[in-house]
Amino acid sequence: MAHSGAAPKRGCLRWFVGCLVAPVCVVLVFILVMSVRSGIREGHIVFSPEVWGSLRWSVEGPAGEVAGGWRTDDAMVYGAEGGVTSVDIGNGDERWRLEPAETVCGMSDEARDGFGVVLLEGDTEEEPEDPDDEEGARAPDPDESPALSCDTALLVDTDSGEEVWRTGPLADEDFEEPDLLFSRGSGVAQVGDQVLVRAGGELVGLDAASGEELWRRGPLNADEASCPAADFLARDASEVVIVADCGIDESITVHVADPATGEDISAFEFPRGQSSPNTDSVRQTFLVATDPIHVRVDLGHRDGAGSEGYDPDQDNGASQEPEPVLAFDDDGRLRNELDVSGSLVGTAGQERPYVVEDGRIYTSTDDSSCSNDIRAHDLDTGDLVWETAISDPGTSVIDVRDGRLLVMLDGDGSFGECHMLGRAWDWQLYTLDTATGEDSPMSGPLSSVRQPQASDLWWADDRIVQVDRAVSGRPNSLISYR
Repeated sequence: MAHSGAAPKRGCLRWFVGCLVAPVCVVLVFILVMSVRSGIREGHIVFSPEVWGSLRWSVEGPAGEVAGGWRTDDAMVYGAEGGVTSVDIGNGDERWRLEPAETVCGMSDEARDGFGVVLLEGDTEEEPEDPDDEEGARAPDPDESPALSCDTALLVDTDSGEEVWRTGPLADEDFEEPDLLFSRGSGVAQVGDQVLVRAGGELVGLDAASGEELWRRGPLNADEASCPAADFLARDASEVVIVADCGIDESITVHVADPATGEDISAFEFPRGQSSPNTDSVRQTFLVATDPIHVRVDLGHRDGAGSEGYDPDQDNGASQEPEPVLAFDDDGRLRNELDVSGSLVGTAGQERPYVVEDGRIYTSTDDSSCSNDIRAHDLDTGDLVWETAISDPGTSVIDVRDGRLLVMLDGDGSFGECHMLGRAWDWQLYTLDTATGEDSPMSGPLSSVRQPQASDLWWADDRIVQVDRAVSGRPNSLISYR
């Protein structure tokens, strides 16, 4: 009788706990189901991916900042500051390694006919900033070596790794704007039977067989303007397109030239357009495509400040997005303005990847929210062909192969707010149909592989090859996975 009152209390407690647990379980199951459903719908849960992230091989490569890479028939050639190495795509065996005494600072975008061009540091030193001349300039550190020009060209046999020829430093120290060697870097490409090198604001033509200098152009003249070269792209073996930029509030010139002689086939000048620059230099005027000619114009803005768009016929043009991409005929007639602002240069001033293929340009928006758009524009008309929204805070277009566009997604790991009640996801790969824009996950989240920079990833047949960048000066690795 002493314990007769306890039983009803325990019964009430069990009833209360039972009534509480059941709804909680229902809520948890609901969250789990919704999370899985959302993961499947948004492509973060993939049951039979094309790429699993399964490591096939890993090879130690040269150390330092990555300079570029070439895909040959059955090998991947990869360069960094410490040298250049070739690796068999199938098994990862190293075929050859080239380690010049000078620092590797650039590579041509592709190898042609079994040869590729490497740029090495020259002997022109960058003059240190004078802290008395510019507010906020850093006083030079006497223990730091000055930067060197990137202006020595080296032709490499991609089968053997042998050095075919090497030039001396190509920069002209008497050129009026030597700082362009450092503010705009250098560029190199094989065009027909020539190798073209942009060293600062000059363009140099070399014989591809011997490395002999054939011609040199300093400031490029068109109409009333004379401007240093800012960028060039080969149209075909017999024509190269060059854009030259005269600087803040000055005009821009475009030249279609013969790569064998450097002489203009046609040339025109156009005004930069209305702008209110918030910096004292323009360093990111470049060519996007050559047929028709597309020029990305730097208006001197940083961090996305507003500006007036391009209107050659009016003093007060309508307000446009910053940094237009303008399409021209070879005679200078303006065809259209391509609406890809913010997709080629990010808000922090870094250049973003884009792909030009078969008369189209593929770009991605630069929005750190939970969704970005992948877009295809027709280069001939400027029209938007398709636009596909991807649920990811960071997307980069990589390459086009067999009617598919490869896109890298950053994942939600560094933001977190996009996964809501579900779990965060890692970076992954998608493909989009180039005809329709329909998207499909190529992989699930690749948590087993460290995410590369977009420029360090190559699509090689049925596998992915990428640079795994090291830290603290250790050698980088080249890895392949499926």
